[in-house]
Amino acid sequence: MIAEEADIDSISIGSSSNGNDDGVREGGRTVAEAAKGTKEITSNVSGVTTASEDTTRGASDIKKASAELTTMAAELQSAVARYRFEGRSR
Repeated sequence: MIAEEADIDSISIGSSSNGNDDGVREGGRTVAEAAKGTKEITSNVSGVTTASEDTTRGASDIKKASAELTTMAAELQSAVARYRFEGRSR
């Protein structure tokens, strides 16, 4: 009788152990899925960072070009004023 109880306990422990293995496997899958999601988020954030840097560079280039156009417009305006003045004095 004690031997039978020991066998029943062994079966119960074995079943419980197998159940824990399933839980551990499921936990492992969950961790792997979370890691994959984290990797995708990191990749997306990296893409947004790159796009932001490109946009900042583009805005800087536009600002520089605008300043150059302002300078060129002032020079052209000055040249036109000199031309008009020289034309009147003749």
